[in-house]
Amino acid sequence: SNPAAADPLNGTKFGVQMERDLDLRKRATIPLSVQAGFFYTNSQTARVDIVLGFPWDQLTHRFFRTDLQASIGVLGVAYNKDHTIATRFSDFACCASGTRWMANPVNEAGNLPSHYETQIDLPAGAEYELRVVLSDGQSFGRVVIPLVIGSNDGKQLAISSVVLCDRYRDAKVAAEEAEAANLAPRY
Repeated sequence: SNPAAADPLNGTKFGVQMERDLDLRKRATIPLSVQAGFFYTNSQTARVDIVLGFPWDQLTHRFFRTDLQASIGVLGVAYNKDHTIATRFSDFACCASGTRWMANPVNEAGNLPSHYETQIDLPAGAEYELRVVLSDGQSFGRVVIPLVIGSNDGKQLAISSVVLCDRYRDAKVAAEEAEAANLAPRY
């Protein structure tokens, strides 16, 4: 995999600003919710599914003529117990509503995203602190959650994390809708 593709904000001015926003002493102003669950991909690795929710109407945006414009960034860092970085990811959505947004958002009213999903791989048998920040360039939101991934020797039946939700959908219908939505960017 390409590390630059998984972390396009790394080293950019916006990315550096968001790294500062990860500092717990700053007061966040955009409310965020996060859920992180994992499943084992093999005995040494777990794939973590991260879901971030936020109110689209609290993101800084403007209309230029009839075009909705905004810049939205997401930065996440998984820290090891010794506070070193295990992995990081970022994504960026920019510019006009006619422009393709982040790789995995769910667009809501006004064509601004209110939901973001990504996956990262982490070594199994470790404890992490996951910090995620979302910024519109002026305001930001931040969440910090512990993430404990148990050991898995691959020889016994194991269960990954349990993820709860407040709604559910038919998987076939959701897959059909996702496929229809993904046809537009293809040529």
